[in-house]
Amino acid sequence: MAGLFVTPLFINAFLLIDATATDDTRVEANTWVGASTDITNGIMAIVIGALAEHQRWDLALLTLSCCAAAGAAGRLLPSARRTTPARPAEPPLPEPRPPKAGPPAPSQALPGEATKPTGDAASMPEPRR
Repeated sequence: MAGLFVTPLFINAFLLIDATATDDTRVEANTWVGASTDITNGIMAIVIGALAEHQRWDLALLTLSCCAAAGAAGRLLPSARRTTPARPAEPPLPEPRPPKAGPPAPSQALPGEATKPTGDAASMPEPRR
């Protein structure tokens, strides 16, 4: 009966991560859910197994109760909560520049229409070879 709530717990954990984690941390956050659960379950299986082997049922129950209370306290205390950092704001797009007045550039000239040289060497077309 105790395992009945494990699947909804994992579903909510992964949905919460998808809703709050940034794109660059989402994969790492999802792996931490599984890793923290696996490591904790492994340690608790060793501890409770050793206690059950020596028939220390009262101490095994006390250990499980203390772990559950510590987990609940960590979740319910406001100082233990972490806030997700806000996503950085994207810089605003630059304002489009108005076109400069003057003769059209060679790429803008109509076919058959000559452009006047301005005397600037950069604006002169290169001679064909």
